[in-house]
Amino acid sequence: MRKNKLFAILFIISVQSLNYLAVAQTVDDAVRLSEPGLYSNARSMSLGNSYSTIGNDYSAILYNPATLGLTEGTEFTGSINYNFYTNDAQFLNTNTAFTNSTTTFNQAGIVFQLNPDTVNSFAIALGYTHTLDFNRARKFNGFNSQSSAIDFLTESNNQVIKDLGLSYPTFDQTTNEYLKDATVFDGNLNQTGYDLESGGLNVWSFGTSYEFAPNIYLGGSINYTVGSYLGDSEYIESDSLNMYSLQTDPNDPLTVGFRSLTKRETREWTINGYDFRFGILYKLWNFIGVSLSFKTPTHYMINEKYSLKASSEFAKGYTKEYDEEVIDKEYEISTPYEFTVGAMVNLWIITGTAQITYTDYSQIEYAGGLEFQDQAALNKNIKNEFGGMLRINGGAEFRLPWTGISARAGAMIIQSPDHNEKDFQFDKKYLNVGLGLRSGDDLEFDITYSYGWWDVINENYGSDLSTVTDEITVHNIIFTTSFRL
Repeated sequence: MRKNKLFAILFIISVQSLNYLAVAQTVDDAVRLSEPGLYSNARSMSLGNSYSTIGNDYSAILYNPATLGLTEGTEFTGSINYNFYTNDAQFLNTNTAFTNSTTTFNQAGIVFQLNPDTVNSFAIALGYTHTLDFNRARKFNGFNSQSSAIDFLTESNNQVIKDLGLSYPTFDQTTNEYLKDATVFDGNLNQTGYDLESGGLNVWSFGTSYEFAPNIYLGGSINYTVGSYLGDSEYIESDSLNMYSLQTDPNDPLTVGFRSLTKRETREWTINGYDFRFGILYKLWNFIGVSLSFKTPTHYMINEKYSLKASSEFAKGYTKEYDEEVIDKEYEISTPYEFTVGAMVNLWIITGTAQITYTDYSQIEYAGGLEFQDQAALNKNIKNEFGGMLRINGGAEFRLPWTGISARAGAMIIQSPDHNEKDFQFDKKYLNVGLGLRSGDDLEFDITYSYGWWDVINENYGSDLSTVTDEITVHNIIFTTSFRL
């Protein structure tokens, strides 16, 4: 099976980064920031985020700002989201489940309808939305009889492995010229990984909508993103069967009886970015609507702090350590354009809605802050690996007459952007259900449950040497309250 690294947990679990004694940016970093924001309020989520035609509250600012004009008077909105993430990692015939959870104040916004009593509505909105969680978790453990990270990295003469007494230089016996590094390791080690991610993206927005002709609305918004990301990864190889009792470094007699290699990496980001959204909506009375909207690239500035620590342990408590390395770096990432077409039909007590969004991930670009050669290589890999992808959203709302009670259901499919990998198991799938209760014209409560699932295949190092298959499920509960004046 082809290894798909997209929509991955993105933990930097691979000890390949030890090759460079510094963290290297990857296409996965760009994918992490280009993933669509999923969370806004309970009503939009319950409708599968198919909200670009029927949005009539603050959330419209991130779907199609034109629909802000449908808001009734002045409206305040607030949401809370509970996210529960489960990863069942399959590694070397061993399954290990690991979980992580977060609770966030998900949204706070206000929409002002400035001339509700005139023919042409004019609305403005401003507020905050926590659009994307980086909440992830993984743990794996298994015995690898075929390879290890130690012998894999030794092939590239890795300095860290050498400093830990796990490899040693070899020389030509005639000329005494250095040839390469060698190691006694050839697999038969237990491999364990622990990974956690946290953080997210928070978008501050200002938008407006104007009904420039009867039933035709235009809208736009400017969105400023601030966020953070923390990836904490620990990787361990240990000699559980006492296979390596001899000296691992001929020049160090204390390297007898290898016990374990431990490596820990952390990556901490501060994130700033901005983008614009524009849209148009045509609505025929309250019966049918069609919309077109697009989002400009988000231009992110990343300030990254990377740290690496590694150690090896031998018999009788002897240890060798690689001094902690800390690197600060700034660079820029530009995400792709997004284009969305949506439609809705309202039949008295039932509303159906659907939309399709197209994004060309080959437009992702490292725009600055890196060495020219590194930046060019990353952008080349992006062009080679990525292509267009679709997000398909749909939902329906049933309103029980004269009660103020609504029942909703929706679904989402987010395709993998890898143009060579279109297997459905790697696409993100979500099923959502929700309830709404409206008290008169002033107060509304909504709650939604969302269930998502997909698979990811990752390599710890090399290719087909140490493969982890992640079966991911995500549960979200969103509660929203709205108040209208």
